[in-house]
Amino acid sequence: MDNIVVDASGNLVSGVFFEFAALSEDQPLVGWEAGLDAVLYKRNPTDDELFVWKNEAYLWLDITFGRKELKCRCPIDDAHVTEIYWLDLAVELLHGTHLAPFVLVNTEGSKALLVSAAFAEQLKLSGLSGFALDNVKVKVKPRVNEKVPRLFYLSFQGKKCRRPLLVRGAPNACSWCGYTPILCQRCAFANHHCPSCGKECMASRGRHKGPGDRRLIVCPYEEWSTPILEGSRWDGSDFIFGGTSFSPGDFITKRALLWLESVHAAPFAVRPALVNIEGLDEEQLARIEAAKKAPAMPAASSGTSAELLSVASFASVAASGGANEWEAVAETDFEVDPFENGPEIMPADVRILDDGRAELSVKAYDIDGHEVVLYEWDLKGRTNFESADATGPVVYLSPGPDAWPYTAVLRVTDAAGRMDESLYGFAADGSGLGSN
Repeated sequence: MDNIVVDASGNLVSGVFFEFAALSEDQPLVGWEAGLDAVLYKRNPTDDELFVWKNEAYLWLDITFGRKELKCRCPIDDAHVTEIYWLDLAVELLHGTHLAPFVLVNTEGSKALLVSAAFAEQLKLSGLSGFALDNVKVKVKPRVNEKVPRLFYLSFQGKKCRRPLLVRGAPNACSWCGYTPILCQRCAFANHHCPSCGKECMASRGRHKGPGDRRLIVCPYEEWSTPILEGSRWDGSDFIFGGTSFSPGDFITKRALLWLESVHAAPFAVRPALVNIEGLDEEQLARIEAAKKAPAMPAASSGTSAELLSVASFASVAASGGANEWEAVAETDFEVDPFENGPEIMPADVRILDDGRAELSVKAYDIDGHEVVLYEWDLKGRTNFESADATGPVVYLSPGPDAWPYTAVLRVTDAAGRMDESLYGFAADGSGLGSN
């Protein structure tokens, strides 16, 4: 008998919320996006993208720096991670082509949804809620004097309201040490490994080894793959953080989906989610109904309508010819990047002193081999150099409380005004990292 199962109780309705996933242009569909209930929004490639593809290169972005912010907002246990967001994102763009409004960044399984400045401005005027837009630092390689697109990280900030799975036929506790709960019934956080004794707490039916196996049995994916949201916990947001365990997809309202369609956003996929409306009062039910309608102030449309594709036809979109479904991003949406052809920061030397401080020594040179004229250090994590904490190629760092106790951000400027930046973090033994 399965121990971790779906709770299908209540008055479940569809057509209000949709699970959302941005798609990568050159990657095959995986997960629920490949299912028959998924609807895919795809656009024809731009002329610039066709040029890139024709020369056997892909348009891609890679995260060169970023930190993860973990939020723990469970009222039952403040150790439960309810949301994960990126901070201080920096990306490298292989080719400086005109980008579509949605660009998915993939790095080692982590995803960050980036949008253009034009898209960000339209979204701010849409009347939708539950999102945040943060600036992203962009570098373009390998072209010279390339204009760089302004990109923003779009995060889903709406309060998590996904219904947790249910534990039956066994205690909601670790079978070895009794730690409870394994599955939080408030925030849906799942402890796949016990936070107390470290043993694995659950296994799929296929991985479970029978009567002697003390792990809880998880019901098949097909049974719990359809998301269920709790209407009583929905905060009214149109962009809702999905989760951090089991199926961690984000969610949008139908109102947000209609807006995305109206501005021809692509490529992305959605599939229907269910919401429990049992016990909602009249005001809550009215909010649910309003979430099905287009926003009161839809953004102006550009281009032609996005193409709705079935799963089978998604991979066979023409790679040449055809009209662009997005106009090239206007020149006003670009800024000249002072980091292009900027100085090169050499690997740092670090020395831990007897008083506990770290001596960090760095050299940087311009493209002609001359040493740069200005070193500016941010030692407080502000990434703001209007008043530098220190100048010069050598800086002394006092230890902080984190896993990387010695941290600093360096910006160098050459005689032509070109710049480069690097973030440093070092452990107490002097080992560490530097990321340009």
